[in-house]
Amino acid sequence: MLDRRGLILKEVVDRYIKTRKPVSSKELVEEYGHRWCSATVRNELAALEREGYLYKPSPSAGRVPTAKGFRYFARWLLELGESREEEGKYLVEPFQRRLHDVEELLRLGALALATMAREAGFVIAPSLKRLRLLKTHLEPIGRKGILLIILTELGLVGSLLVRLPRHPCLEDVVEAGAILDRLLRRRSLSQVPELLEAETGWYGRPRRIVREVLEAVARWPGERKLFLRGLQYLYASFSSPPGRGLPRELLRLLGEEQSFVELVLEIHRTGTGAQVRVGDLPVPGLEEVSLVSAPYLSGMRVLGVIGPLWLDYALALSAVRYVAKRLSGHLALWEEACESQEVSAR
Repeated sequence: MLDRRGLILKEVVDRYIKTRKPVSSKELVEEYGHRWCSATVRNELAALEREGYLYKPSPSAGRVPTAKGFRYFARWLLELGESREEEGKYLVEPFQRRLHDVEELLRLGALALATMAREAGFVIAPSLKRLRLLKTHLEPIGRKGILLIILTELGLVGSLLVRLPRHPCLEDVVEAGAILDRLLRRRSLSQVPELLEAETGWYGRPRRIVREVLEAVARWPGERKLFLRGLQYLYASFSSPPGRGLPRELLRLLGEEQSFVELVLEIHRTGTGAQVRVGDLPVPGLEEVSLVSAPYLSGMRVLGVIGPLWLDYALALSAVRYVAKRLSGHLALWEEACESQEVSAR
């Protein structure tokens, strides 16, 4: 795209995000102090309309960005690189609080995203199957049930209920728990299939319990917790002009947490770094929805912001990049602290 035309398109999108009203050539000249006359700007606007970046809601109105126009603007912002340091100042104080657990930190991250971007913010927790384990415990449940409780290196706790073919005695469960803890300590649950293949001596009742538990773990997809905050901003954004209310399909998707998590993770399987999707999410009914997201903790999970086509992309990208960096740093420190405590306890 020509430099002048591209600049004018960015200004139209920027102005529209601020005012939510169609933008005229006269308004652009006055607001951005162009050396070009209003007629020159008007010609460029007409060209952008022909190319599908803008449209006129009525013959006498100014121009409004299309999804293609918003997408161009968002991709330009994405290429600008990391946000300026001062844009993260609003988050310093909350993240310096003393946190009691990792889940509190992730909830705080989602809240910070929502507060900074004024849209819905989300954080997808790291998969329990990909984190190394610090401790495991087996607890009998009913006659044939056994509960596997795991503590990961990040302090995240998970559990899995396993059904056994026969009722185990308490002594066997205690011994099986000790064996399992030795097997899984400092390993991740994703390594369980390799353990099952390598181990051959599954003799005796306790070891048979261990095998039953490991086989259940191998089939388990793992917990994928979603922390979502700022739905009030989302409702407000879609309710104000030119919105027509929160899309029903978005409500359904957010209600089915795992479907939303899968959608976001699929986007990041095919791309690296921050991602911006503008009206092109692979789900019918989300044509007016945008998603700005980024990986954190060495790509182990994803966080981001959801909003309408007209969301403030500069603000959303700044918030997403900043929170991703801060969360990664805090979780790395948390991991080091957990390792130090484990060494001290030996």
